[in-house]
Amino acid sequence: NILRNNVAALLMGALKRNTNLAHLNLGHNSFTKASVPCIVDALKNNSTLLTLDLTDNKIKPKSGGRKELVKNALFDSTSLLESIIDSNHSCQVYLSDNNWGNKDTHEVEIRKMNAFGNKGKTIRYKLVLAMFTLKTIPFNPLAFQHISLELMPRLLEFVQQEMGHKGFGKDVWNASRKGKGVKCLTRVYEVVTGWSMLPSLFERGPDEVKKKKKKQATKKRKRDDGKECIPGKRGK
Repeated sequence: NILRNNVAALLMGALKRNTNLAHLNLGHNSFTKASVPCIVDALKNNSTLLTLDLTDNKIKPKSGGRKELVKNALFDSTSLLESIIDSNHSCQVYLSDNNWGNKDTHEVEIRKMNAFGNKGKTIRYKLVLAMFTLKTIPFNPLAFQHISLELMPRLLEFVQQEMGHKGFGKDVWNASRKGKGVKCLTRVYEVVTGWSMLPSLFERGPDEVKKKKKKQATKKRKRDDGKECIPGKRGK
């Protein structure tokens, strides 16, 4: 194939609107950095494509546009949480056979994450990778202050994660990590102390006790004539 950038623009424009195509092989062409914006736009607007093969094109690491493609479409590890959440979480993009530049873009890990088939799990792994493993996004407890009370245990579990620690993410991350207990507890402390809804954690206990006492009190009720009515027995 010898397709060039002008063809890439046409193909990506069609892909942006397509909801049926699952696999697209555009390898061994002459797409360059100039094609990256239209590819990014297509991936941001397509949630049904599962694989996009761009191997052996001229989209190279660093100045060749490869880093921009991964960052803007699949995983921005240096920006706000919203940019990661709005990324494409379904398509596995193949850019070369030798994984040049993976140290900066982590495209191999992102490809494995997007293969989960579970959007929630993929987003969680990407956030853990950016916030707690790469540490490229500052951890801000206030970002979670509006989380519902019922999800608090899951939040505390989330902030303790790190790729490679105790086997977490072993399906996408090869390196193992040890000895992060203190950092882990510090993050949990930051979440708890920075969470504006923290007092409500202690409001439900007394409420439950009051409800139980009220139920016990209703078991002994008085009839109109002033005699006690024992539950289970009818008055004569």
